[in-house]
Amino acid sequence: MSRARLDVQFPSGADTCAAWLYVPERPAGPRRPPVVVLGHGLGGVREMRLDAVAERFAEAGLAALVFDYRHFGASGGEPRQLLSVRRQLADWDAAVAYAAQRPEVDGDRVAIWGSSFGGGHVLAVAARHPELMAVVSQCPFTDGPASSLALGPAGAARLLPAALRDLAAAARGRPPVTVPLAGEPGTTAMMTTPDALPGYLALVPEGSTFRNEVAARLALRITAYRPGRLARRASAPVMVSVCEHDGVAPPGPTLRHARRAPRGEVRTYPVGHFDVYRGEAFEQVNADQTAGTAHRGLAREVCDRLGVPLSPVDLVRFSNDCLQAQLQANCRQRDVYLVQPLVPPTQEHLMELLLMIDAARGASAGSITAVVPHYAYARSDKKDASRISLGGRLVADLLATAGVDRVITMTLHAPQVHGFFSVPVDQLTALGVLADHFLGQDLTDAVVVSPDLGNAKVATQFARLLGLPVAAGSKQRLADDRVVIDSIVGDVSGRRAIVLDDEIATGGSIVELLDKLAEAGCERADVACTHGLFVGKAVERLRGHPRIGEVVSTDTVPPPADWPELRVLSVAGLFAEAISRVHAGESISSLFDGVDPTLGPPQPRLFD
Repeated sequence: MSRARLDVQFPSGADTCAAWLYVPERPAGPRRPPVVVLGHGLGGVREMRLDAVAERFAEAGLAALVFDYRHFGASGGEPRQLLSVRRQLADWDAAVAYAAQRPEVDGDRVAIWGSSFGGGHVLAVAARHPELMAVVSQCPFTDGPASSLALGPAGAARLLPAALRDLAAAARGRPPVTVPLAGEPGTTAMMTTPDALPGYLALVPEGSTFRNEVAARLALRITAYRPGRLARRASAPVMVSVCEHDGVAPPGPTLRHARRAPRGEVRTYPVGHFDVYRGEAFEQVNADQTAGTAHRGLAREVCDRLGVPLSPVDLVRFSNDCLQAQLQANCRQRDVYLVQPLVPPTQEHLMELLLMIDAARGASAGSITAVVPHYAYARSDKKDASRISLGGRLVADLLATAGVDRVITMTLHAPQVHGFFSVPVDQLTALGVLADHFLGQDLTDAVVVSPDLGNAKVATQFARLLGLPVAAGSKQRLADDRVVIDSIVGDVSGRRAIVLDDEIATGGSIVELLDKLAEAGCERADVACTHGLFVGKAVERLRGHPRIGEVVSTDTVPPPADWPELRVLSVAGLFAEAISRVHAGESISSLFDGVDPTLGPPQPRLFD
C-alpha cells in the first residue's frame, strides 16, 4: 500500500518536537485512518528503524506519527542529550494531542507504540489517557531496579562519579557531563551487555544525527522509574512484546507487570533486546502487531505449512468501545479461512470472529470457514438448572447467522456440542500428537488417568494408542473452580500416571486429582491436555508441583508467557491438512480411518 511521509513538528513545553507523519493513500476502511504515535527508546532517534515500523503500519492502512524527544535528534531543547523522564512523558502527551487534531486522521482513534525505554513510557501514558484505542509496548523498560541489577554493582559504580559531576555541572549552569548510552562490557555506559553496542549502532543509518551519549545524571534517576507498575491502570488493549533473552530490560519483571494489564496480551520471542529491530524477528513482531486474531502464532504456522501468506486484519475500536473489522486481502469468490480460538478475553475474541465473518461475507467470499481451535462455549452444553442459558448452541447459531459456511475445531468438551451447529463441523483431535510425545518415553508401569468418568471414553482411546491401562476419578463439580474427587476407579498404586484432560483452566481439578492419586499410592504424574488455558492461579498451582513430572499441552491457545517449562506441542500441521482437504473438496473423515470418527486421527504426522 502506498503512503506519503510529511515532515511536521508540534509544540511541547517551550520547545518543538520534530516528527514524520505517514498517511496511507488507501486507508483501511471508508473513514479517515486511525493513527499510531511512535516513540523510541533510551536516546534513540526516529531514523533508527522507527521509519520501518511506521511503514508497516501505513501498509496496513494506518497513519503513523513518529517523533523525536526534546533534546534529541531533530527536536529542539537545550542542553542536548538530556534525558528527563518527566519531559519525555510530556512529549508523549503533546504527540498524542497533536496526532488527534491532524485533519488526515481520525482523531478519535489514536494508538501508541513504544520500544525499550519508550515501551515503558507508553504504559505510563496509557494509564492517564483512557481515550487511547490501543497500546503496543515492545521489549519495554518496565522496572528501574531490575534493569539496574542487570547492569550490575560494578557498572553502577562506574556511572556514579560521572552522574555526580553532571549534577554539579547542572547546578553551575554548565554543559552536561555525558556518558555513552551503549558501551562494551566492563566500560562506563548505560547499557553494557555484549549485544548493546553492536546492536545499538546497527540501528544508526548513515548521515544520522544520533549521538551515543546522554547526560550522566540519568544514572541516578532511572532506578526510580517503574512504568510497568502503571500497566494495571491502562484501560485500552495493551500488547506487550517481550524478548526472552533481553539483557537490557529483564523479561521477568516485564511479564509480571504485563499480566496486570486489564486487557493485556503478551507475546514472547526467543531473541535479544536489539534483535526485534531487524531481520526475521522484526518481521514476526510486526506481523503480530498489525494482525488481528486471537492466536497469530498458530495462524502464521498454519500458513507456513500451507505455503500461503497470512493476511492481516484491521480491527478498529471506536470511542464507544464498538469494534470494526476489515480484511486486508481480496476475498471475492475465494475460500476464506479465519483462525480464531475463543480464548480469554473470550467475548472480545468471539465478537472479532463474528465481525471478520461478516466482513468476508460482505466482500463476496466464495466460502467462509471459521477455524476455531478452541471452542470455549462447548462447556455450556447442557441445562443442569432452571432458567440458564445454553451458550454452546447460541454461539453456534451466531456463527451461522454471521455467515460462516463451515467450522473446523478441535476436541469439543462434550460430544453433543457437535449437534448444536447447523453448518458442517470438522472436529479434529490432538490425541495422536499427545500420544507421539509419550511413545518416545519409558512407559513401564504407566497408567492413563481421566479426571472424571465423563472423559473416560477419550482417555481409553488415548490409553489404547499408548498400550496402557486406564483409570478415572469420580468427580463432583461444586463451582467453576471447585471440584471434589471422591475416589479413583482403577489400579494406580505404584504406577506413573499420565493424566489426560481436554482442557485445563484453573488447574483445580488436576490438583484435587493428584491428591487422590497420592492417597491411592501413585506419587508421580504427568499431565497432558489439548487446551491449556492456565488462567487464574493455574500456573502457580501446577508449576513446580511436587508430584508432577511434566505438563504437556498443545498450541490451540497461546501458551502462558511465564511458564517456559511447559511442553507445548504444535497442532498446526493437522489444521493445515484439514484446511487443504476442505479447499480441495477432499474427505476429512478419511483422516479418521481406523479410529472412532468422533475423536479424529490418532497419529497425524502431516506437513513434516
